[in-house]
Amino acid sequence: MLKILNLKAKILSINYEHPNQEHFYTGLSNGYIIKWNSKTGEQVLNFNLVSSSLEKNKKVADNYIWAVKSINEKYLASGDSFGTLKIWDAKFGILLKEIKEHLADITTIEINYDYNTLYFSGADSLICAVQLQEDEFILTSKYRGQSHDIAKLCLLK
Repeated sequence: MLKILNLKAKILSINYEHPNQEHFYTGLSNGYIIKWNSKTGEQVLNFNLVSSSLEKNKKVADNYIWAVKSINEKYLASGDSFGTLKIWDAKFGILLKEIKEHLADITTIEINYDYNTLYFSGADSLICAVQLQEDEFILTSKYRGQSHDIAKLCLLK
């Protein structure tokens, strides 16, 4: 049971990879990301949103977090309604990198089985890949194979 007090936002996304995982994450309709303790259901951390990355006349509260994805509990990736992929330090909630390639909402993030490549897409049908190379996330490819929204990505082994 999550212990949410006075939460005036809706949970739009959740990342809970494995029952043995110590934490899980939720993306909210007010632009916040919350890290939770998997055992107690209590909030551990609210991620620090950086308003400098927001476009002019847009507020953090107008930003929906449509996708969150944990990367070995060391990093967290989030996709939002401003079309920005953000990479966070999962322990401290510090923004490490922003990638602004999309013109519309990012609705899905998936990671490969080696935990070194992220794929993300959304309402503008662009699929992008970011690779983790020596603790740095680098945009490696972009592909638009269709004109429809992409709601979910799935990687097959």
